[in-house]
Amino acid sequence: MAVASSELSDRRPDRKPDRQEAALQELTIENLKRIMRSCAGEDESVNTDGDILDTSFVDLGYDSLALLEAAAVIKREYAVTLEDDDIDVLETPRAFLDKVNGVLVGERAPGA
Repeated sequence: MAVASSELSDRRPDRKPDRQEAALQELTIENLKRIMRSCAGEDESVNTDGDILDTSFVDLGYDSLALLEAAAVIKREYAVTLEDDDIDVLETPRAFLDKVNGVLVGERAPGA
């Protein structure tokens, strides 16, 4: 059975999910990297291909403005609003993912 080229393009890991798709899935480290790169670029001296979950955003070359911009993208793509106070304490990608995915899971829970 042939697969339509549009179906293949939907499987690309760098493809941005539409709002409905995003609401049904977790924010992954790969999508967070894509969002951060689109918001603030990437520091050439920092290798983000490895395990960066517990590396501080500062060490990755991202400042608070980059995180605010990423939060705006998260709101558009995942319908999750992060308050400025939340962003101030999210120091690593793991903390950021945990916060966003915690909200997503809570919204999908019965009675939420």
